[in-house]
Amino acid sequence: MRQLATRRGDAREGAQDSALGEALDRGNHLAAEWAVHVRRLAAGSSYRDRAVTDEALASIVEDGREPPDRRAAAALALGARGSEQAKQRVRIAAGACAHPKLRVSLEAAAEGELDDAAIRAVERSLKR
Repeated sequence: MRQLATRRGDAREGAQDSALGEALDRGNHLAAEWAVHVRRLAAGSSYRDRAVTDEALASIVEDGREPPDRRAAAALALGARGSEQAKQRVRIAAGACAHPKLRVSLEAAAEGELDDAAIRAVERSLKR
């Protein structure tokens, strides 16, 4: 019975992680619109958003397999929350990032300074 409960919990966490990732995706939004959306998500502006933890966001920032815009959004959300500990995790993840433009974008996002030009530069350089 315990194993079944554990598997259900794992499945629920996987679904929540997937939903969070999709909520962070930029899509076709301009950086300003996207940043407003991400900050609202970080603030918990709806009942669904309140469950987003710093840990879940930090795990996205730290995961090199995640799309760059998703990582930047998670960094922006953490920066919007104002926790120095969360910002430090973003700085560490940025420092470990092999891609220079993504590193700069993560650092800027943690400080709330991510702009459309920086995002486009990362996207262009990663397509090469």
